[in-house]
Amino acid sequence: MISPQMTIAEALAEARARFPESATASLDARVLLEAVTGKERAALIAADSALIGDDADRYEAAVVRRQAGEPVAYIVGKQEFFGLDFAVGPNVLIPRPESELLVEAAIHAKPQRLLDLGTGSGCLLIAALHALPNSDGIGIDASAEAIAMAFENGETLIAGDRVQWFHARFDDAASLFEDERFDVILANPPYIAEGTPLPRSVVDFEPDNALFSGPDGLDAHTQVAQVMAALLADDGLAYVEIGSDQGPEATELYRRLLAPREVTLHRDAAGLDRMVAITPQPGL
Repeated sequence: MISPQMTIAEALAEARARFPESATASLDARVLLEAVTGKERAALIAADSALIGDDADRYEAAVVRRQAGEPVAYIVGKQEFFGLDFAVGPNVLIPRPESELLVEAAIHAKPQRLLDLGTGSGCLLIAALHALPNSDGIGIDASAEAIAMAFENGETLIAGDRVQWFHARFDDAASLFEDERFDVILANPPYIAEGTPLPRSVVDFEPDNALFSGPDGLDAHTQVAQVMAALLADDGLAYVEIGSDQGPEATELYRRLLAPREVTLHRDAAGLDRMVAITPQPGL
């Protein structure tokens, strides 16, 4: 147990030893201690003094939560994504590095108007708008709690008047925005097949409605494709995150529902199938 008599080095060693299931035990221990003490890594190394009572108690409480499998991002209340710190909580999916592929594609397209389907924490839309100061956008999510968190992140990270948030399901989007057409549509929908084994830190803590999507993981993709067919500008572009095992099936689904637009499959930095890109039909 972490106590006020321990030095910072001893407390970190104790925490690491209690995270045997984590592949990032040392990083977990340090990030939690930084959050508890308010000190960055260099300051902690330089100090290596004894923890004061309150810090020791708070660190012990954080370590207990991590021991139980809770993700570090939920314990500290934030996650870095595309160079920005996003507030996160158990009602939104934790932003992951592989999703940055969609943001990079959106920025390259330089759109005026973006739509983010299933926005969660707002990370895709906000990161794109942060890099595109002359663009604006809309984010929707079926979770009211997620929309509240996206609003909080938008107010913190970009000018609030550049983005609107709507509590809505995918199948509501076409009627909500029937008079609009978007230059770029982004989506990171739930795409995991029901019953797929997942790490405890994911399945026990992250929201099911942001993870699972029918027996083959394609239900939400079908809804997203239908929204894109209705709301994407003729010369618009769309980028969708997919599961690494969904490449052929997802590509065929989007080709079928968005014909005659072109649909291409892209891999992430790890070489895994990760994104479907929808571009205008040839010759447009």
